[in-house]
Amino acid sequence: MTAAAPRDPDQRSFRLLGEAAEIITGWPLVRERLRAAHVPDAEGRCRGCASQTRSAPHWPCALALVCR
Repeated sequence: MTAAAPRDPDQRSFRLLGEAAEIITGWPLVRERLRAAHVPDAEGRCRGCASQTRSAPHWPCALALVCR
């Protein structure tokens, strides 16, 4: 039986980031590539999260935190 999903979106996001961190830890090459891509630019925004339609998040982004 699986655990019930948290009702609070922040709790759910925190849980999902934790699960992603566990998975990425098992993939060292993927982890290193993510670490190399998700670095700050001159404005302090994440280079790996760049988009043509919106501003990149401030660094460290969620993936940079997960890949530490």
